Amino acid sequence: MKSRLTFMEMDEPQREALRATQPWVETILGDALDRFYARAASTPETSKFFRDQAHMNRAKTAQQKHWARIAAAEFNQDYHASARRIGATHAHIGLEPRWYVGSYAIVLQGLIAGVHRLNSPLKRLMRLFRGPSTEKATIALVKAALLDMEVSLSIYFEEAQAERDAAIASFESALSALSEGDLTNELSGLPKSFSALEISYNKTLTRIREMIAAVGDGTMRIRSGISEISQAAEDLSRRTQGNAASLEQTTAAVTQMEGRFRSTAEAARHTVTRADQAISTVDQGRGIVDEAVQAMGRVSEAAKGTDSVIEGLDKIAFQT
Repeated sequence: MKSRLTFMEMDEPQREALRATQPWVETILGDALDRFYARAASTPETSKFFRDQAHMNRAKTAQQKHWARIAAAEFNQDYHASARRIGATHAHIGLEPRWYVGSYAIVLQGLIAGVHRLNSPLKRLMRLFRGPSTEKATIALVKAALLDMEVSLSIYFEEAQAERDAAIASFESALSALSEGDLTNELSGLPKSFSALEISYNKTLTRIREMIAAVGDGTMRIRSGISEISQAAEDLSRRTQGNAASLEQTTAAVTQMEGRFRSTAEAARHTVTRADQAISTVDQGRGIVDEAVQAMGRVSEAAKGTDSVIEGLDKIAFQT
């Protein structure tokens, strides 16, 4: 805090001017906060952070107390703890910085306008005392508001970074378990801003489990099919062995038939040879018969001549 105050040149005189505005802040702040919460209620992006009017009233009361600490200009541990609670709450509920900065714009506008109104020359004269000038009061309020905004936003970003680090660590642990084959380590308890990631990862993990279960069922069916194929292969093997034995017997029978065919062929060759010899003999006999027929023809011719002689002799004998 000291380094912040030094850098922004908020020295003790400025803090004293800020303390002098406390009565004005108490008077003005209520209307400024009413204006801000009316705007928050009418804006969908901010109204969702309040459950009801009672919740909004409690937030307004807490903000008034915090501004009382700011106006006291005692930027000590109590103030820092209050600013930390505010920044951490905004980070946890997911309030974007633009709405937070916008709320300061509305409240600061009301405070500055109120300071100008309450610190007019006439009212200063009626109060018969001289507080800080409007310029000094305005500068002190603006610096105090910017300081508070910076502290709260710094804590907001620290909390957001812590949430991111915690989410990344959980996600890394889940991925490490997944790489080791552990499909039961689901994400849980992530910050609200990472709820979508948590839901998506758990859905993906569930889908992976379903896919592996389906693969397991398919594997069981494949095993069953392989068992059936194995049984069929064994049956086929037995049949093949039986067919092989039958084939061996058939081969032996064919071998015997081949031997018989060879013997038959050899006998047939001998028969053919003998038939050829018989044909040759028949051809020779046919030639002899032809010669005999020719001789018999000559004998027949000779016999006819003998018949003529005998007939002549018969005639001579008859005449004699």
